[in-house]
Amino acid sequence: MIRGALFGSLRQDFCLDQQGRTCADCGMRQACPVCSLLATADEDSPRGIEVARPCTVEPPLEGQTLYGTGDRFSFGVTLFGDAADLLPYVIIGARRMGETGVGNRYRAPGRFVVQRIEAFDPTSDRSQEIHRQGESLVRRPAMPVTHEVVTSSCRLLNSLSGATLELLTPTRLVADGALVKRLTFPVFLRRLLRRLTDLTRTATGGHPGFDHEALLQQAEDVRVAEDRTRWVDVPSYSSRQGRFTPIGGLVGEVTFEGDLKPFAPWLIWGSITHVGKDATKGGGWYRLRWRN
Repeated sequence: MIRGALFGSLRQDFCLDQQGRTCADCGMRQACPVCSLLATADEDSPRGIEVARPCTVEPPLEGQTLYGTGDRFSFGVTLFGDAADLLPYVIIGARRMGETGVGNRYRAPGRFVVQRIEAFDPTSDRSQEIHRQGESLVRRPAMPVTHEVVTSSCRLLNSLSGATLELLTPTRLVADGALVKRLTFPVFLRRLLRRLTDLTRTATGGHPGFDHEALLQQAEDVRVAEDRTRWVDVPSYSSRQGRFTPIGGLVGEVTFEGDLKPFAPWLIWGSITHVGKDATKGGGWYRLRWRN
């Protein structure tokens, strides 16, 4: 709902073709911030015109679905690569979301006021206030997460014999044409590397710089030590398609054992970028706990 409300707010204020059905049909999408951020299309993409969106939503994790007057909630939006320049649009979009509301549009959608916006570095848990209610000033974030920041955090880790992934939101992976309902490290890593490759191409026009085949070969030596994941079914209504679509996936915890040092920076990046389908909507978000 947050992703849909944000898209609707941005489209209301900034879309260059209000009559168009999709961004893929718009001849002005190269100059449109809405298309660039939330509905990226690229005719030159080797994986089809629909490519990875350079942003993700981090939804509230409390599981609360009913909010009363005066209640507070928080959510995140992560921007990747060149999309970071679109932060002012996201802030305006968040304000507009509060005015128009989030929730069932056929009933009374919940309206809210944005009280505070922070930039956040998940590799260090540092935050920086960039906007507060009542202020007209928006400060530019001074703490972007770069690959240098990620690799620096990896240097603080000793030999890694294991890692636990806490799947915070439904993680929906597909392997060999079927939904993955039991994780293995090679399957997880393959989808993660694909996600990082697609996202880097969209956000920067480059490549993340790993040896894909070498990492997948090393991944065969990593085993599942404990699996406490479960499948949850979650529907999502698509206004564009006019129907509900499934966005369910695995949640819970899975612990991998083996030499994880070669995978550390990419696992950290995955916790930021999300992995699998519906990442932009908030799916595939996980936290890491290392075991030395």
